Amino acid sequence: MVKIENFEKANLISLIIKNIIERNIGHPDVSSKSKKINATFLLKAGMMQTVLIFRKGEIIITADIPEKITARVEGSLPAFLKIALGKSMILPVITRKVTIKGNIFALLSLMKVLTVKGT
Repeated sequence: MVKIENFEKANLISLIIKNIIERNIGHPDVSSKSKKINATFLLKAGMMQTVLIFRKGEIIITADIPEKITARVEGSLPAFLKIALGKSMILPVITRKVTIKGNIFALLSLMKVLTVKGT
């Protein structure tokens, strides 16, 4: 289950991510992988930012930024959307359209949950 804390503070990127994750959770491989993630991610897309917290099978999306973040991803909204729609993350990182900091292995797990799956 994906929960948005402080829904009134939710921005577009939070809502997009919530919808992608909820759709992907229907796939057994994504569901099992998401339950294994124990991390906090800060995502910045353009002027918007959101935090994803994966804990004990629960996924929380919040605008509140905690002190400890496992990994950060920053980039433009179009770059994020292309990655979420299945494009490779390598070119945006190399061309610095997307920057990543923190635990790369945790980010790879996150990508498996955030990449849009077919129906």
